[in-house]
Amino acid sequence: MSKKRFGLSLLTALAMVLIFSVTALAAITGVAITKATVDDQGLLKVIWTADAGATDYTVTVKDVTDKANPVDKTADATIDEVNTTLTLATAPSSKYEVTIVTVDGVNATAKTVFNAFTPASNRELVLVDVDNGILNANQTGKGVTTNDGSTNTDVIKSSDVKNDGTTGTQRTHGEYQNNTNSCASCHQTHTGASKSLLFKDGVYNTCTACHDGTLGFYNVFESSNAGTFGGTTMGNMSVHLADGTVQLKAAPGGNLSANSGSWVNEFNCASCHAPHGSYSERLLHYNPNGMGLAKTTDGGIGIKGGVISEFGTLPSASAADAAKFILVRGTAQQFGLATTDIDGNDIAATKVITVYEDKGTTYAKSSTPWLYGYVYGSPKNYYTRFYKNPGLDSQTLVVDGDYVYIADVHDDELGNSKMVFGKGFIYSTTGYLDDVQTGDVGRAYTVDLDLVEIAKFGDANGVPIYTSNVNTLFDSAAVGYVSGKGVAMSTYCASCHVDYLAKSGTATGTFSSAYRHTTTSDSYTCVRCHYSHGTDVEVMMDAHGEKTTDLVADGTFATIEAANAYMVDKNPSSALKRYTNMSVCWGCHTDSKAEQLKNTFSFGDDDGQTDPHGLTPQPDMPGALSTPNDAIFVTP
Repeated sequence: MSKKRFGLSLLTALAMVLIFSVTALAAITGVAITKATVDDQGLLKVIWTADAGATDYTVTVKDVTDKANPVDKTADATIDEVNTTLTLATAPSSKYEVTIVTVDGVNATAKTVFNAFTPASNRELVLVDVDNGILNANQTGKGVTTNDGSTNTDVIKSSDVKNDGTTGTQRTHGEYQNNTNSCASCHQTHTGASKSLLFKDGVYNTCTACHDGTLGFYNVFESSNAGTFGGTTMGNMSVHLADGTVQLKAAPGGNLSANSGSWVNEFNCASCHAPHGSYSERLLHYNPNGMGLAKTTDGGIGIKGGVISEFGTLPSASAADAAKFILVRGTAQQFGLATTDIDGNDIAATKVITVYEDKGTTYAKSSTPWLYGYVYGSPKNYYTRFYKNPGLDSQTLVVDGDYVYIADVHDDELGNSKMVFGKGFIYSTTGYLDDVQTGDVGRAYTVDLDLVEIAKFGDANGVPIYTSNVNTLFDSAAVGYVSGKGVAMSTYCASCHVDYLAKSGTATGTFSSAYRHTTTSDSYTCVRCHYSHGTDVEVMMDAHGEKTTDLVADGTFATIEAANAYMVDKNPSSALKRYTNMSVCWGCHTDSKAEQLKNTFSFGDDDGQTDPHGLTPQPDMPGALSTPNDAIFVTP
């Protein structure tokens, strides 16, 4: 459920309480805080359930930003005990604690602690919602409003036993063990607050319940290499609206006229991240916007009705078809796969079907994983399957008898063939694939980032978090760029911003045509210029790669307020910029062959020592730090 739609659902919920208070809800006693929101003006509103047995309520509000010195804010709040609501004007980036105790009744206590961020651009972005107050046996959601990392064992439900009997925490997102209880970290079987049995109202609320620092890592409201969701209006905040208020088709460079399919889904955290596991770091989604299934002509990387080519008779590679994919049949030996099985049997001649990518002048074998999945129907329409009869496809396959003309996941069970999804190929030792003629292949998006593990809380054995060098996407074990890493990142972003995956020089675009900055290079990627979460004055850099804290530390500015004033974007937008204004242009284009002066100290320094022709060296971009010339950056 999106945050912009709470009004209707809230009114409906209150109406239901009034109608059924004597019957269906008669068994519910005590008090529970059902919703806590902060609107675009920073106004906090808390709603709690009415306790039929209570004659009054005792409400206390404290500012607990400084946990050691809480400040009582009860007198500043407007408390409506009849309608069980509280409102309070909050301060940006503060943390508040609301406690409600019934008088008479069962004298139950409701309590919540949450961060109150003032959103930007008059958007109700950061909206902190508690659950419906109904706990299950696994205590799902317990402790998620304590944001200091101390309650992480309350959130991660399987923190003790591994399958092999050793101790250790099971993973919350993917790679589940056979005795997993991790599902309970997010889902409630009988007491969910929203669809998909989530314990919070909607995907955004469920994700941010923990990713606001509760677990001790991945706090999306703090500055990171992904940017931040926790900016302020004064800081020209610009963020990905991942709270469900917009649809995917709103993506610039995307399919604005889409009226069906994934393009009309709401945009939330799960649009970019796969909560149940991923082929990429950061849990980046393997099928964002359904583009793992869509053909290249629709902006995707999937194959629909692809004709099988033989290894020895491939069609000619063509620059016009570059980045297109074809299905190829050959042998394990021809594809460079293992030629013996685990029992030592010779399988060199085993028939294999895999994917080749047209590179313009040659072909390259693709090891991109294939997608297992299906659209419900009778029979099921699998994302990846092959057809022996070219007249058959996923649309005309309607009767179970047609399975004899199909090679798909069922043939693994029958022993006809084996689908190796993680490596991107299918093989058979029985000749079952010899007469396959066409195929559909869903292909997974994969992004390989250079990750560095650090500890956020406690000592070196604390909860691990990761940062990535998303600017350059280099491999720390190698020298310089590693081919394909940067392009993979831009391709991932282009699953929604389809038209923005381009090479400069000619007008391009799947949905609209224009001249565009190159994003198809390993060194020029989307994330070299943009954050993936959001931006703010505190995370943006200038052309030297310095943030406001750097400018104060090196003496350029005396105060953080002065540095913030210098860094504020003069034309704030939704561009998620890493660099304020157009500093990213200035920072990179220092060796242009244009005749005019640019990005130089050409007008000299007070001491007259700076080269008048602008030969002062600039730092390598992006991110390299340099102490700027003091005469140019005057402290206000």
